[in-house]
Amino acid sequence: MSKNKKIAYACIFFILLVIGLKIYKKYNVAPEIKFKSLELTDLDGQKINWEQIPKPIFINYFGTWCIDCRKEMPELIALGKILAAEHVSIILISDESTATLQNYVSKNNIPFKVYHAVSSFKELGIVKFPTSYLLDKKGRIVYSATDVQPWTDHRTVEQLKQGIK
Repeated sequence: MSKNKKIAYACIFFILLVIGLKIYKKYNVAPEIKFKSLELTDLDGQKINWEQIPKPIFINYFGTWCIDCRKEMPELIALGKILAAEHVSIILISDESTATLQNYVSKNNIPFKVYHAVSSFKELGIVKFPTSYLLDKKGRIVYSATDVQPWTDHRTVEQLKQGIK
C-alpha cells in the first residue's frame, strides 16, 4: 500500500472517529444545563422560582409520549422513597403543554412535582429521553444520565447518596 493511501485511510478513520464521538456525546451524555436560569411553570401556569425548589434535587426530563420514560417511572417512584431519608426532592420536567402534563399526572398517579419547561428540550440540548440529573444542596450537578437507569440498584443508590454528601 502506498504512503498516500495510508495517509488517506488515516484521515478517513480520524474523521469517522470524530463524527462518531460527536454522535455518542449528543445522544449518551446529558447536556450541561444552567438550572438557575431555567424557566419553569407549574401545571397551573404559574412561574416557578428555581431557588424555592428544595435541594438536593433529582430532576428527570421526560415526555408523556416516551415509552422508556413510562418504563422507568416505577423505578423513579421507588427511588423517591429511598431518597426521602436523604431529603432529596424529585421533580419531573417536560416541555409539553400543561394540559397534557395535568392529564398524564392524574391518569398515572405521579407522586412528584411536575413542571413545564418554557424552553423546548431542543433548545436545552436534550435529545435523549429520559435524561436525569442530581443536584447537591448548592445546586451543582453531581450526577447525570441518559436513558433508562436501574435507579433502585444498590450501586446506583449509593452513587447518588455519595453525590449529595
